[in-house]
Amino acid sequence: MIDRQQFWNFACDLYAQPHVSSELLALQNSLGANINLVLLLAYLSHHNMMIDAKFIQQLHQQIDSFSQTNTQIIRATRKQLQGSETLTQTEQAEIKKQLLTVELTAEKIEQDRLLSWLATLSIENPKLNSLKQSPCLVLIEQYIQQLTTLEKEASLPHSIKNFTLALSSI
Repeated sequence: MIDRQQFWNFACDLYAQPHVSSELLALQNSLGANINLVLLLAYLSHHNMMIDAKFIQQLHQQIDSFSQTNTQIIRATRKQLQGSETLTQTEQAEIKKQLLTVELTAEKIEQDRLLSWLATLSIENPKLNSLKQSPCLVLIEQYIQQLTTLEKEASLPHSIKNFTLALSSI
């Protein structure tokens, strides 16, 4: 079982690497990728673990439902405050700060749910395997391919080269 705090720390460290946040946000905005799922796939890849494409798709569907009804609403509310004519700059900043804290809590809940679903896979299905060689982000590429098939006309906004480099430095 993956330690929740270790995964959170890994995700925060990777997200803080140069260009990673912008590339992940581009995937989120252009393809509807769930950043926490991408970070989980990066974590698995980093630890030479792999799951099959079908389970990646199931994880996306499950977490996307939670994200749309919770995390994305909080995020949208936080972003709507930008340039509010009814609030002072100081008031905007304070509310945004509080909403960001709530949004990060929702992100942690997303990660916890992903890990819980992953735990059912490792218990019920031997497809969560250690590999002798690094999967070189095969998992993330599979996820992106699934998303691009869902969005037939969508194209990858950026290469994931910087993301790959950041992952290898952790």
